[in-house]
Amino acid sequence: MNFKPLALSMLITFLFLSLGFSSQAQGSWELKKNKNGVSVYTKKVENSKLKAYKAIVEINSTVEEAYDLLLDFKAYPAWQHNCSTGKLIKKVNDNSMYVYVVTDAPWPVSDRDIVMKYDITKPSSDEIKIGMSAGDKSMAPAVKGNVRMDYLKGFWKITSKGEGKIQITQQVHADPAGNIPEWLANSAVVDTPYETLLKMKQRLEK
Repeated sequence: MNFKPLALSMLITFLFLSLGFSSQAQGSWELKKNKNGVSVYTKKVENSKLKAYKAIVEINSTVEEAYDLLLDFKAYPAWQHNCSTGKLIKKVNDNSMYVYVVTDAPWPVSDRDIVMKYDITKPSSDEIKIGMSAGDKSMAPAVKGNVRMDYLKGFWKITSKGEGKIQITQQVHADPAGNIPEWLANSAVVDTPYETLLKMKQRLEK
């Protein structure tokens, strides 16, 4: 028997299956909610039990008004879902800053907090993007009863659509850290962005 062709065939099959499983593990965006003008998508992330989300909404407003709202950290509890605290820790410059955010969690799960780094770019005159990532945890003191998150990656994107309309996109993948039921974490990746963008829309369209 000629083992070389057989070995080669098995190797090709293995690579094909590996690539297939890798693609499936990474996943593609799936629409999970489309209501009141807000669309929420989720997808699997390789080597993570928790899904990423992407939420999109169109608002009758301007890029500048939405940008100002996103940088009004003290106002976060008024429209960001389950947010109880938002504050600026350090402003490096107009395009880089550190923010502290606390998210309320349902009993008996502990509240989560995080130091986030904002990196602001303006790809064009009609678009602003705010990159978000977990910052240095030591920049904010630990709070008894809270669990400090140390992984988050995502962005806000504000895009002008013309005629007094803008599109807001928020995309995030995060690890809530500590002990939290997987079903609760994955349900939050739909409910949180939906409620947040809906309230953002209502606030900007007042």
